[in-house]
Amino acid sequence: MPVRHAWISLLLLILVFAASAFAAPLDDELRRLVSSGASARAHWGIYAIDAESGRVLADINGDRLFVPASTRKLVSTAMALEYLGGSRVLETHIHAPTPPAGDTIRGDLVVRAVGDPSWTPGLRGGRPGTALLRQAARDVAARGVTRIEGDLVVDASRFRRPALIPEGWEWSDFQTSDGPIPAVLSFDRNLASVRIEPAQPGQPVRIAFDSLTNPFELTNRSVTGARDSAPTFVLTRGLDGIHLEATGSLAANTALGRRAMPVGRPVDFTAAEFAALLAAEGVRLAGSVRISTDSVPLGEILATVRSAPIAEIATVANRDSDNFLAESLYLLAGAELYSRGSYQSSLEAERRFWRTVGADPADWVAADGSGLSRRNLVTPRAYVQLLQHSRRNPIFVDTLAVSGRSGTLRYRLSESGMAGRVQAKTGTLTGVAGLAGTVRTSSGRTVLFAVLANNFASSPTPIRRDIDRVVERLAAQ
Repeated sequence: MPVRHAWISLLLLILVFAASAFAAPLDDELRRLVSSGASARAHWGIYAIDAESGRVLADINGDRLFVPASTRKLVSTAMALEYLGGSRVLETHIHAPTPPAGDTIRGDLVVRAVGDPSWTPGLRGGRPGTALLRQAARDVAARGVTRIEGDLVVDASRFRRPALIPEGWEWSDFQTSDGPIPAVLSFDRNLASVRIEPAQPGQPVRIAFDSLTNPFELTNRSVTGARDSAPTFVLTRGLDGIHLEATGSLAANTALGRRAMPVGRPVDFTAAEFAALLAAEGVRLAGSVRISTDSVPLGEILATVRSAPIAEIATVANRDSDNFLAESLYLLAGAELYSRGSYQSSLEAERRFWRTVGADPADWVAADGSGLSRRNLVTPRAYVQLLQHSRRNPIFVDTLAVSGRSGTLRYRLSESGMAGRVQAKTGTLTGVAGLAGTVRTSSGRTVLFAVLANNFASSPTPIRRDIDRVVERLAAQ
């Protein structure tokens, strides 16, 4: 009996050594790459496989949960491409209950909103979203309409609420161009352009909006300072999304500037802007502007605004790491499967997506679609499973930034023959950095990888440097 136990113990020992020797051959080497400087204090997760054979090349905390930052956009874009399709085009209809009677619409003019986020210069050849609204107003006027007896109504029923606030976003997120909330109807990425210009010393700083209507109620407590004085000017948006406050000072010789501020009530703002554009085209509105959360039956279509294809929206979302587009795609995926867009329906759609991918349900936690929320969690292993699943769709791979060439990887992994060999999604928050995607090896094979770093106190620069070193080592296969 003791002899049998000895043989069993020996066999177990052999299996342990075999697992450590063959399961992930690069682990020790990659650990050394991330074990010095600022990286030594970070929590690292690395998982990589050979795409063709599925062989695991690296597994360092591959089953541990990490805050993903903007690598989270991989999920939103993959879901949108899977459930809507890359060639899908959304249509926003402007319609009336009955055909115009002469020059008059005897009822409401309705905008049937569908959550199209593509009314933005980056997806319209440099044309602003207002150009699409203006063309729709012209199309209505071209029907001979000069008067609307009823209201201008936005049918916002496609989303459970006209505008949605992602879970886990922080107060500061709503103050910058990185934090516009998604909405069933919006333009220019739901950012209002604010003109800021000094006046004479002692006078309030001049603040105005580039839009026809005011997106905010402005309280201006700022002052123009002496020439060359130190600037203390601050523009703050209230959490209600309506109020904007200017404080501090701006030197009298400061050049005219512009700041993009997230709009708190984008559907109301877009509707008001459309009403103003209709008036500019000679179409008078007798009633008011209102938002309906109930569906309005489709009537006589007077104008249609078509979106950019979903594949183009996903490409800008991934390559440029656009939070607004990623949130919108996430909500559209949920709306496609469950009729109405909401974070709850998108979460259900995501559960279905991860089941298709084959990921363990314990390998992910979802809060938003862009990665701005720190409540998102994911394992590196789940990301690699997603990449293995989605790489079958070449459209998805083509949405990713390319090393040394495009998007957020334009200036990364561009030397030592690495340019063009990596297609991946970056991710950065304070104390968070990541990269997940594909790399072509020296031997021509494809490696799927996810590298996530959390809980570091340094700037992201040295962490990114070590992430790139890890990818370079994966490429040397």
